[in-house]
Amino acid sequence: MFSDTGIYAPPNYKPERAELQEYRKECPDLRRIFFYPFFISHSFIRIFANSLINKYRKDMNSDKILFKLHAEMCNSFAHPIRLETVSHLKAKGSELSFGEIADLIGVGKSTLARHLAIMVTNGILVQRKDGVNVYYRIASEKITKACGLIREVLIDRLKSNIELINNIQ
Repeated sequence: MFSDTGIYAPPNYKPERAELQEYRKECPDLRRIFFYPFFISHSFIRIFANSLINKYRKDMNSDKILFKLHAEMCNSFAHPIRLETVSHLKAKGSELSFGEIADLIGVGKSTLARHLAIMVTNGILVQRKDGVNVYYRIASEKITKACGLIREVLIDRLKSNIELINNIQ
């Protein structure tokens, strides 16, 4: 069966609603092709979406893209559970299983799974599956160095605040 656009689609093909919404978020211009969602193949949608997204990326300043990615990576550290996870992985020096991390941190499994997923998605951690076990390790030593530098700045700031309070009294 061919659609008006000449793209072949299997009979009764229906793209998942979540997939269509994902493409719409990436690029508002995609709305125009979704008038015939039953006749457009999934591969066509993906190719068309990627071409439009690349067009927008060319129009944007590369620094803006880098700033956005940088902010997303920094957001990966925006919770104490995530920072503690990085700290335990750094102290261990190798990988830890999901269960070991849960025992060390002492939080619920669903909470930990959500935080680990965020860090894996943003490239902070790398996960490896071995049977039913999932192991996590830090993706790059630079991540632990960055966390260490931020911690040093925080400690210096706290020391200067303590000195300021002592001078006032």
